[in-house]
Amino acid sequence: MMTRLLLLPDDRTQLNVEVELQAAELEILINHGQWHPPPGLAAHIPQPERLHAVRLGENTVLAFCLPDGPSQVSKSANTSLLSPRQLSILHYLAEGKTIKQICQLLGLSRRTVFLHTAALRHKLHALTTPAAVSRAAALGLIRSRQSGKEAHKDPEG
Repeated sequence: MMTRLLLLPDDRTQLNVEVELQAAELEILINHGQWHPPPGLAAHIPQPERLHAVRLGENTVLAFCLPDGPSQVSKSANTSLLSPRQLSILHYLAEGKTIKQICQLLGLSRRTVFLHTAALRHKLHALTTPAAVSRAAALGLIRSRQSGKEAHKDPEG
């Protein structure tokens, strides 16, 4: 079975890779520092043992580098101020969805999704969207979704 691996090795890089492991197995290997990236990816991930993985669904895993210290993931991030819509968009971004796909899934304009994405970056003190997703995962804001209809249910209706 193939698993989609969304790699965020740093604040500016997002890689989408298909891995020939089950999602649960891949998550365990990454979290125990036992996963070794294929040769083509090794250059983008200088310290694979620093990766942390979160399973986002049956066939999707998000992997990101853990911060060096508490200063990288700000405890003062306005995480309690994220709206249900922003959390929904955050989860879709973590799944690797494009802005266009999110617009279609939520029935929103491109501009609205861009504004929510900018607000997420601001509230999470991140310069880039991959950095915001990584910080959100480190703060526990991104959780595994259930498969089926519940997996893509928008909290605002």
